[in-house]
Amino acid sequence: MSGKKKHAYDIIPLRPTRPAWMLLAPCNQVDPDLWHDREQTLAAKKICNTCQFRAACLTYAVTWGEREGVWGGLSAPQRKELTEADLFGDSLDGKAA
Repeated sequence: MSGKKKHAYDIIPLRPTRPAWMLLAPCNQVDPDLWHDREQTLAAKKICNTCQFRAACLTYAVTWGEREGVWGGLSAPQRKELTEADLFGDSLDGKAA
């Protein structure tokens, strides 16, 4: 095994394929520990704020139930507070939030 650190997308279990944006996003160019170090949350979010894939990343994290780290510019506690309306504008059942 090489000494290279793994990115979060390298260890995601049981997911059929990685979305292409994971390889293209700026987070792929920095130490993967940044996204899971609570003391580095603000630094991680600054990178997310520059990313064109932020919405896709957030949707992915919520869809797959990511419980740790910064995804789509939000920490795990922030993601827990999201609703369907926050992600999609309206709830999926057609009722306004």
